[in-house]
Amino acid sequence: MDFVPRAIEQAQEKLAEFPAEMFGVYCHDVTKLHELPNLRAPYDMVVDIGCGHGIPVDEAVQYAQDISSLLRPGGVWMLYAHEPTEEHDFGWKLADVCQLSSGHFDLAEQLLSQDTTNGMPSGWYRLVNRG
Repeated sequence: MDFVPRAIEQAQEKLAEFPAEMFGVYCHDVTKLHELPNLRAPYDMVVDIGCGHGIPVDEAVQYAQDISSLLRPGGVWMLYAHEPTEEHDFGWKLADVCQLSSGHFDLAEQLLSQDTTNGMPSGWYRLVNRG
């Protein structure tokens, strides 16, 4: 899922040899997942690599709720997020991830480090859906 049409086109090209029932590609706003009727939930895992952290924390509550509703109980939300810095005000701190996930997920694991591409503080979080 992406909101950039060209990214969707590239994904469709890469997936062209796979059976269509194995995947879904959507040009859509992730803050409005609840508006997509064609998603084939429940999922075992949702992977977010640098998407959610672009949403301000106070606006991301619906996003976290939507992820939870798409996952089966015990399903995993793998989240990669940059942390905000003095130079970059976007991102989520560990406290933000905990706040967003507190009603729906248990934080099972975290790995905090520096992003190797840009040096920004970042983290991987494995969140388990309470269902």
